[in-house]
Amino acid sequence: MAAGSFSGRTRTYQREMFERSMEGNRIIVVGCIRIQATLLLVQSLTYARQMDTGSGKTQVVELCKQQHDTLRQAMPAYKMRPLTGQDNVDKWSELRIWDAALDQARVIVSTHAVLADALRHGFIRLTSLALLIFDEAHHCVKKHPANIIMENFYHGLKATGADVPHILGLSASLVMSSNLSSVSTIEANLDSVSVTPRLQREDLMRHVFRPDCRILRYGINDVQDEPTSNGLRALRRVLIQHASSCVAYAKPETSKRNEKADVVQRTLKKLYETAMHILVELGACAADFFIRETIVFLRTKSSSPGDLQLDLKDSAVDTLLTTFYNARIEQACQQEEIHFSKISAKVQCLLDYLLQDPSDDVCGIVFVERRVVASVLSSLLNNHPAANGRLRCIPSVGGSSFSGRKFAITELVDCGSQKQAVATFRRGQANIIVATSVLEEGIDVQACNVVACFDVPANLKSYIQRRGRARHEYSRYGILLEVSTDQSKVARWKELEDELIALCQEEREQADVYRCIEAEDEAMDYVIRVESTGWVNSVVAVPRRLKVRFSLKVIFADIGQGNA
Repeated sequence: MAAGSFSGRTRTYQREMFERSMEGNRIIVVGCIRIQATLLLVQSLTYARQMDTGSGKTQVVELCKQQHDTLRQAMPAYKMRPLTGQDNVDKWSELRIWDAALDQARVIVSTHAVLADALRHGFIRLTSLALLIFDEAHHCVKKHPANIIMENFYHGLKATGADVPHILGLSASLVMSSNLSSVSTIEANLDSVSVTPRLQREDLMRHVFRPDCRILRYGINDVQDEPTSNGLRALRRVLIQHASSCVAYAKPETSKRNEKADVVQRTLKKLYETAMHILVELGACAADFFIRETIVFLRTKSSSPGDLQLDLKDSAVDTLLTTFYNARIEQACQQEEIHFSKISAKVQCLLDYLLQDPSDDVCGIVFVERRVVASVLSSLLNNHPAANGRLRCIPSVGGSSFSGRKFAITELVDCGSQKQAVATFRRGQANIIVATSVLEEGIDVQACNVVACFDVPANLKSYIQRRGRARHEYSRYGILLEVSTDQSKVARWKELEDELIALCQEEREQADVYRCIEAEDEAMDYVIRVESTGWVNSVVAVPRRLKVRFSLKVIFADIGQGNA
């Protein structure tokens, strides 16, 4: 069998997962072991079927690139083809374009949305696929593109007795919350049974390294009603004065002028509220840094528009800049620039955690909730004297979602640097990446030895996946909590994870899976379906591409995260 070429470097627990996957549709529920079992399955099924190609789905573009690179290195004899929205596939309106793009490709790595759209328009037919791999399988619910693929194409074809692809799901955690019954829903949606190593559990624990998990306590910030930074005080005065002038000069005959004044007032208020959030989370010097950098950004945007589009008209930008200049807000912010003692207790706690071992070669991820916090915290860590040059930080908030959208001035995002943020981190040019939840799924850097949750993970899925980013043998995983916060939620996550593992080890029979299908799944779905081509669409959304003839045979395969 072709998979034999991997056997020399396959561990027993990886082999167990491969063998279970060969028995039928499976969801592998251990993030760190999935790649080897997946490689074995991709080779085995494409070898056995001797068909054309393969497709899978990944949740974000950066992850899709990573999966493609991993597969290409592991299977150089196979022609690979990545497909993402950045390839402008939404403009591929003719079958000949798809034929040319997928010509001779045996493994294709695709985002969920791209494949769902290709199936919907008949450019790809599900019956031609040998293997369908869903990375981050926990997304296969409701109206997510992953579930649309299964609901609109797979289950209907299977019911008719037609050939359907083998299914492999990959996930570090199948549950998003404390409700473990959602496992059965995902299994039913993917027509699969979830599995995790059972026979070779001891071998798994010998080779997969769990980070040292800690709760990091920080003190309560004493934020007064009156802002404790010069920039914020100046901005507050401007906000109050502008609000007063809006009321004083509001007249029906000047409605257009009033409308612009309202836009400026709303923007000032949003800027002030964001700066206050930065003050509470990061400290006074960070709040003033944010205000000053926002003004610099606006000035640059006004003189050189570039590609980035703001959600403000040029006239509003000019008014804001004039207002800031007259109030000397930028100068007020600069007075706080060097006062690094004015950081929050939360930032100090993070700094202490990152720098706790002087001999430690730090390489890690700091997870935050808001984009603006990622940008400001990254700069703060870079320049804080306590770091003494040890921290080379870069923010990452998801560059793939920026195309075509407008930005609020409070986001403070550098779109250019975002496109290369993860690559910069991988190359070691940055050793700390401050990221939003976009990096929770599947971004693997083997040298990563510290992960810190600046904000508490939203759910069990985030808790498990963030921990999984700590790939190094000797790694740390810290969750920052205020001293008054109850840590029972984190303790409950640990219990739920153990319950999830036990649930997957039971390996329930396929018949049991479907007992959890809800009655709503039986509701009629009004669709147009062309059996000869596989084209499917809603009766209220007949596509523009109806005139195209369809005939495409592709086998799709994908890869998951991790390579332990």
